[in-house]
Amino acid sequence: MTSLKTLVYTAAFASFASSSMAGSSLTLLTEEYPPFNYTENGEIVGSATEMVQEAMEAAGVSYTLVSLPWARAFATAQKDPDTCVFTTNITEKRRPLFKWISPLVSNQMVLVARADNPVTINSLDDARAYSIGTYKDDVAETHMKDAGMNIVSTSNEESNIKKLKAGRIDLWVTFRERLTLLNDPELVEVFMVDETVAGVACNLSVDDATIASIQQGLDQVIASGRADEIKAKYR
Repeated sequence: MTSLKTLVYTAAFASFASSSMAGSSLTLLTEEYPPFNYTENGEIVGSATEMVQEAMEAAGVSYTLVSLPWARAFATAQKDPDTCVFTTNITEKRRPLFKWISPLVSNQMVLVARADNPVTINSLDDARAYSIGTYKDDVAETHMKDAGMNIVSTSNEESNIKKLKAGRIDLWVTFRERLTLLNDPELVEVFMVDETVAGVACNLSVDDATIASIQQGLDQVIASGRADEIKAKYR
């Protein structure tokens, strides 16, 4: 099994990244976003994390796994050679910026309200009347910006939850699986915004043969039923 060195973000990451391995060894960046990827007892875990690990091992590609704030992880993967970021939702704007390995996650982008104030949203236009909490540089934030919504951006999802419960925002845009995992009776889905598919987004410098090999590994994880087993662990 390929050895895994798990690191949590520190101020020293810049020097680490500059010395990352080249060739078929990749730096894989992720974020704290349960149930897909998050740190537990000093180790990066999650359904997407395990799927990526097994795909990398099947491909025989060595890697280092690092957790960063999302905006930094996403920007770093665009500029640093031999670097990828997950779990990254695929959009038409993002597609040409990376080489892709997918699918890791199929999910639904949803608007969430307080259960004691379940505002009625029949279309996205209805949401224009409300303030919407977003996660900085997340695909949901981009979607809300492009739609001209009144957004309130934060650096983490926990802040959005606190603001919504405190009445400092009217709605929170997130993903259904994230909301399901919270299992919070104070929060309720009020509108499904969009269907999404996410994968691993790799810097354009990553060799095509490496991308193809990892994609084949992920395809095997899915076809064997192993992906379903992994996802079930985190529900």
